[in-house]
Amino acid sequence: MDNSLEELTRTYTRIIGGGGFGIVKTGIGDPYDKFAVKFLYAFNCPSAKKEYIANKIVYNAYEIFLKCDLIQGVSVVKPYDFTVSNCKVNCNKDTYDCAVSMERLFSPMTDGYAVHIAFNGVVPPSQINKIIYAGIAPRGHFYDPSHIRSLLNLYNDDYLKTLEDITYRIGLLEGICIFGARIIPKDAEYILTVKNNSLNVTMIDFGMFEDLNVNSNYIEVANIISEAQEFNLYYHPYSEVIPKDHKESCKMAFINGFTEAYNCFNNFTYKPLYDELITIYNTPI
Repeated sequence: MDNSLEELTRTYTRIIGGGGFGIVKTGIGDPYDKFAVKFLYAFNCPSAKKEYIANKIVYNAYEIFLKCDLIQGVSVVKPYDFTVSNCKVNCNKDTYDCAVSMERLFSPMTDGYAVHIAFNGVVPPSQINKIIYAGIAPRGHFYDPSHIRSLLNLYNDDYLKTLEDITYRIGLLEGICIFGARIIPKDAEYILTVKNNSLNVTMIDFGMFEDLNVNSNYIEVANIISEAQEFNLYYHPYSEVIPKDHKESCKMAFINGFTEAYNCFNNFTYKPLYDELITIYNTPI
């Protein structure tokens, strides 16, 4: 990709999304339509750089995990570059100050907007199955379990067929962050994407992620992680919006995915943290 922010601004002009204090655009035609660029102004650039670094760390851990288990239907958005403007004086007021380049993610929806997996009951019912906007840019559809299940049935994918298939992959991604990247996935976002003609549960938005301090009390760290999950839009093992006949199986699928990631990285320094989190996940709130 081009390194100059000014060139990125000229090349990537089609708005495809928003959020995270930026606007996301893609280019027209091959190869530019394979990339996405989030553009930001100066006051958001420090946090954007922090998010870019966290994304790189998690993506690297995800690639290591794939060497343990080449599981299908799960992914982390691939970051490419963080670019800042060379413009110092007499800049156009509409000129962006930095940009984050990444792979473009493709939606299973015909309108192209992201499908957010809203499994935690935090999104107001009035906004479920609606397109939510961040300013002028669409963040995407926020789908609860019933809408996600309808989409899975319609798509008839080889790997993602059930709600349990989704929560298993969310557990994998959470475990990859904690035990592989050594990062707390605070306010992580999970969307459904299409890659190589298959559905994926894809992790995006790393802006609130925090480093995992291995010297901290593991009970305190486990509580921080659990509370972050509890107030997340996407999933918590005791979510009230998961149908009753799937609640226990979705929780166990999440735990199985989480455990799979833990076993892959085989870092027994984290065993007390893992044990405490499993206890929390198995304790009704």
